[in-house]
Amino acid sequence: MKIIISIIFLFIVGFFTYIYTWDIPVPEKEVKKEINILDLKK
Repeated sequence: MKIIISIIFLFIVGFFTYIYTWDIPVPEKEVKKEINILDLKK
């Protein structure tokens, strides 16, 4: 179970780094929502 969660987490992190390096304008609200979700999981 932990392996699946870690893979999903790595996928999310990789996806966000891909977006930021690609430099696509993302609505701040969506980014903040995702950051809040990640902070709650910690």
